[in-house]
This record gives sequence, C-alpha cells and structure tokens, in this order.
Amino acid sequence: MKPLSDFATTERDGVFVRRASQCKECVSRIWTTRHRPRKYGLTPEQLESMSVRAGHACEICRKTESEIGKRLSIDHCHRTGAVRGLLCDSCNHTLGKMRESPELLERAATYLRERQP
Repeated sequence: MKPLSDFATTERDGVFVRRASQCKECVSRIWTTRHRPRKYGLTPEQLESMSVRAGHACEICRKTESEIGKRLSIDHCHRTGAVRGLLCDSCNHTLGKMRESPELLERAATYLRERQP
C-alpha cells in the first residue's frame, strides 16, 4: 500500500479529473527502461550494456546513479542525433550550455587551470 501522494493526478481548470493507476516511481521506471531508449534508437538491453560499460556512473564526473539518486541521461549529438554515452544531468546540461563545443570546453578548462587560487 502506498499513500495517494505517490500517484499523479490530472486536473482541468483546477478541478480534479483522475488519479493515475501507477505510482510515480513505476511510471518513471517504465519511462527510463522502455520509452527513453526507444527515443534514441536503443533497445533496453543496449542501454543496460552502456550503463554497465560506464560502471553505472556519469562518463564525465564519475558520480554513480545511486549517488545522483536517478538514472543517467542519454547524451546525444543534437546535430546528428548520434548517441555518445551516459551522463548525469549536471554534466549533460553543461555540454549543452557550452554548445557542445570542444573548443569552448577546452578554453573553460584552461581558464580554470590558470586562475586557481
């Protein structure tokens, strides 16, 4: 038995319409194991293989899924759609904010190295 707060609700114009039949945790698990890999042309088995190869950790910062408290993101090239690997949200967003540019990331690394207190 789970509390009702574990189940999403649907409202229209602020009026309750229905409560989900699956808890938020199960919906998340179904999304991450079935739908998310398909979005990137991966089978769930391929996604699991990528995760095992990466040690169930972000391929940049090395934080594990258990440290992060959620599944890793599937990193992909926005120009070609090619899957690159698995990253935590923080590292994935950083690449996006740096416009996926190796040159910008290298300049950022140089900047930090040169200005260490």
